[in-house]
Amino acid sequence: MEKPMISIRRVAGLCFLLPGLVWAELTPEQEAARTEGIKQYNMMRGFIAKPYLEIAAQAGDGESQYYLAEYIRRAKSYITPEAQALYEAAAAKGDVHAMMRLADKREDLCHIMENCPPDLKTPEQWLAMARSLAKERASQGNA
Repeated sequence: MEKPMISIRRVAGLCFLLPGLVWAELTPEQEAARTEGIKQYNMMRGFIAKPYLEIAAQAGDGESQYYLAEYIRRAKSYITPEAQALYEAAAAKGDVHAMMRLADKREDLCHIMENCPPDLKTPEQWLAMARSLAKERASQGNA
């Protein structure tokens, strides 16, 4: 009997998604880490920002998940499984920027070989979701 393979991406995704299901809001310490992490990231200090962003991202903050994924992507020059899981977690919380980054991931090996897991959204699906959400927010004045 064969054992089912557990993908690294799914495990990494669970590590970041499960805490977000437990804590709906950030504690004051997590909020402070989020603020400091985003500030340091925007000052091009990703290495300093990373531990702060990890605190808030693990607590389920979508914006921190996006910024942490961006830091990882830039540091590695490609979207790693960890960054993918973070982008997906942020996108699940409605982060349009994360959706756009996922829509731009057309050279992913599973998409090239057309053997992606069935639950993995295609870049086209991410783009459609991003457009739809952006249009909805723009119509409400939240562009």
